[in-house]
Amino acid sequence: MAIDRIPQIEEAALNAWPAPRQMVYDGWLLRFTGGPSKRVNSTNVLYPSRLPLPEKIKYCEAVYAQAELPPLFRVPAPFSTPELEQSLQAAGYHPFDETYVLTCELAAADPVPENLRVQAFSVDDWIPYKGVISGAQPGPGAAAAICAALCRRRR
Repeated sequence: MAIDRIPQIEEAALNAWPAPRQMVYDGWLLRFTGGPSKRVNSTNVLYPSRLPLPEKIKYCEAVYAQAELPPLFRVPAPFSTPELEQSLQAAGYHPFDETYVLTCELAAADPVPENLRVQAFSVDDWIPYKGVISGAQPGPGAAAAICAALCRRRR
């Protein structure tokens, strides 16, 4: 996969699993849901910064403290810079739980087996299954908030 496709994939992932509350701050997307999911409870670096990084990191920390959430910074490889890595490290952050994105060209994919069963679930019914698979159940109200955000987008 070409590294230039990563921004498109990031956008698709962010749009596919929306946070009920989010804000853009100088090219960083701050998302708030509650519960264990990091993607919808983190600062996602999308574009280069204009503001000084230490100031920007402190602002994000204050916003997450006000939301009673730990500050997390998602920095996909194409959006990372040595200056950003150094600033996050100086603020006490370090990498953990690396994200892997797997892709393939659909024309190169194996055909779908005939015995494969696809079952439709409402989002409300699917959320608990997602929790079982990932090993982390959403916090109180988080599932309803995510469902509401998904339903608003589909209207």
